[in-house]
Amino acid sequence: MVALSSLRIDYMSERIQKYLASKGFGSRRQIERWLIDGKIRTIHGICQLGDRVSPKDILFVHGKKIEVDERKSPTRVLLYHKKSGEISTHRDPQNRPTLIQASPEIKDGRWIAVGRLDINTTGLILFSNDGELVHRLMHPSSSIRRVYLCRVWGDVNQHVLERLRKGVISKNEILKFDEIECRRKKGANRWFRIVLSRGRNREIHRAWKAVGYRVSRLKRIQYGTVSLPSDLKPGAWLELASYDVRQLRQLVNHSVRWRYKICLNFLQGPNHLWTWLCFLWSVTNIENSSPTVMMRNHLTLPNWHSAAAGQNFSCELLPDRAWLQD
Repeated sequence: MVALSSLRIDYMSERIQKYLASKGFGSRRQIERWLIDGKIRTIHGICQLGDRVSPKDILFVHGKKIEVDERKSPTRVLLYHKKSGEISTHRDPQNRPTLIQASPEIKDGRWIAVGRLDINTTGLILFSNDGELVHRLMHPSSSIRRVYLCRVWGDVNQHVLERLRKGVISKNEILKFDEIECRRKKGANRWFRIVLSRGRNREIHRAWKAVGYRVSRLKRIQYGTVSLPSDLKPGAWLELASYDVRQLRQLVNHSVRWRYKICLNFLQGPNHLWTWLCFLWSVTNIENSSPTVMMRNHLTLPNWHSAAAGQNFSCELLPDRAWLQD
């Protein structure tokens, strides 16, 4: 007979990468690389990928001692108005000012930046102590909406704007804007509002350069559901309310639903082979997002072939419920 205490410990145990990500030490994939490199250990030795931790265990991450507890730190998100000249990293070898230096101290975990901004780019940047949330917000599959204000010198005609919408080639890579519109003209300068759904390195600068223009100023004013307040001065920060944090969670949850929601119509004949191809594509492209499979009608994979002709089957892959909670 198995002791009750051992059952409780097994139930409370958690994979190392999931626990450390929830504490804000990094994303799951980053922590998995630390495990592979042997940078995480316990008093018993070096941890391996797949090892679990339970309350009252002790971990050493890069030599720093961490005591595992049952309490989960509440998710916090900071909005910072970045100034020009600041570096979006934790440390800089040239001792230039970094965003982490401007952020408030945190007792449990650390602040993780949601993406980066160039040294001369200003505007909104988010920080969170939840590594899993940060990973989902930055992942290309989430297609989070990013809105920028961009100043370009010179006269820009509609033909150039249409090229930027359709895509231009820069270093064997296609760059395009989801939306672009001229906001105002001031002398020889033109201000544009640009919307992107992916955060590639210097994408806006490279796209304008490919059509013969140079960006003189760039400012991010929105990331997902969060907009930069007009009264927040450069170098200042504020902490999002719990309602705003829930909106960010729902935003990335919606992107997972949209990508993995499959509707298969089981009809006779070869004309519906594409439904199987879509299903196989979705299964083979599942990200490391701790999905929970919800199958309606309780059909299992071996029984799909015997489903009645014309029967509709819906399959969704959703994040764990625990992750959706505050």
